Amino acid sequence: MARETNSKTIQGDALAREKLLELAEKIYNQFENEVVPSVSLPSRTKANIEYSDESDVWVYGDRESDWSA
Repeated sequence: MARETNSKTIQGDALAREKLLELAEKIYNQFENEVVPSVSLPSRTKANIEYSDESDVWVYGDRESDWSA
């Protein structure tokens, strides 16, 4: 059980790191192209929350909000 949890934690950490690096690269490229930086994030509203049977937790749905500097 502990080994399985540790493996999931390592995979989750690797995925989070990958996503953060992608976000940083996207923002950097926008600066390089002299574009006002913007990002799309999951909308944090009640209408965008769904229950995941797979992980038994509530997760964000497909709706996103665009934010710019």
